[in-house]
Amino acid sequence: MSLKAFDAEFAKAQAEKVFSLPVGMTSPLWLAYGGMTAGALTYWWMSQWMKPMNLEAMSWPKAPDLASLMQAPDEVAAVVEEMTPASILAAVEPIIEAAEIVMETTAEVVEKTPDDLTVLVGIGPTLAGKLADLGVTTYADIAAWSEADVDAFDRQLKLLGRITRDGWIEQAKQLAEA
Repeated sequence: MSLKAFDAEFAKAQAEKVFSLPVGMTSPLWLAYGGMTAGALTYWWMSQWMKPMNLEAMSWPKAPDLASLMQAPDEVAAVVEEMTPASILAAVEPIIEAAEIVMETTAEVVEKTPDDLTVLVGIGPTLAGKLADLGVTTYADIAAWSEADVDAFDRQLKLLGRITRDGWIEQAKQLAEA
């Protein structure tokens, strides 16, 4: 078995090839720059993908252009002739139902909006919280109390006659009317 003789010229040519590459290409800083660039691009793409979109605006068909309808009166006349009261009612019924739901929900929210009971003389934040736990959240609730209600709340909250003494019902009636 013979070993190949060391060829100095071949080794020198190989070394020159390695060192003839551009210096920046072999620099470890290029790896750092590449990593930072990849991280920045990843962050940018993820921020674009994670942006909330208004899907409702994208899904609803666009309203017809009124100018184009005016230019084609025959088509408009054909659509109007096909309309019957039943078809119009069927088309409008879901809109009416949605409007009724919105109105009912709004009325419930307005009715259930609690008043600031701490405005009444003798009611602090703690007592207002206890009253809210018992379902009393508005001036109208207090204004509607009867003598039996006053006695029951006085006993339950251990107020020792404060409701009558501070005149909560009169104050609540004035504030409920305002």
